[in-house]
Amino acid sequence: MYRVRQTTNGSHLFTTFLDERDVAVNEDGFIREGIGFWCPNPDAMQQVNWRKLFRLYNTRTGDFFYTIDPNESAANYIWQGITGFTSIVNAPNTSPLYRLLSPDGLWHFHTASHIEMLDLKNLIPKWTSESTCGYVYATAPVGPQPFYRSYNPSTGGHLYTLSIAEHDSATIVAGYRADGMSGYIWPTGAQSATARELVRRYAPDRMTTFTRLI
Repeated sequence: MYRVRQTTNGSHLFTTFLDERDVAVNEDGFIREGIGFWCPNPDAMQQVNWRKLFRLYNTRTGDFFYTIDPNESAANYIWQGITGFTSIVNAPNTSPLYRLLSPDGLWHFHTASHIEMLDLKNLIPKWTSESTCGYVYATAPVGPQPFYRSYNPSTGGHLYTLSIAEHDSATIVAGYRADGMSGYIWPTGAQSATARELVRRYAPDRMTTFTRLI
């Protein structure tokens, strides 16, 4: 679940869709804050113990809040559909998704970090703990990971990486343009005896990278 922050009011948007994240950054004044947590995306099949995570948006303040209760709503908030799934079971490698409300009652904040949650509750004035929205993965679950792609218009070259931090650094600092994802790949070959390594090379004379199977 990608996390971005609106610079004008501090509200946070979470989305599993890279395209939505990049539009928020490029057109709507949000800044990237990496990955907030991991969970199945809206296109996944709902499994036992997993619940839909709904997103609501306040048309007056620009605040977002998330809930697993399909009947929960609030004044001036509109439903924006399912943004992913969270578990109602505290399974291995999961953490509660905390929801907090600002002291003035205008803003919601969501985090899977216990430390970040405590920091807000200890502020003066304090943020109020509202609820938890189920459990989410604290680190990337085992399985194929997004293979990010960016494009350098100066050289015509592409950068491919499993690291969202490297992808963002290339697009923010190195003149690359975000180009979505090329698919999903395994981070290691341990899952299959038939897996082959995908290596990345860099050509200094052309200032570009290329990948190939070995």
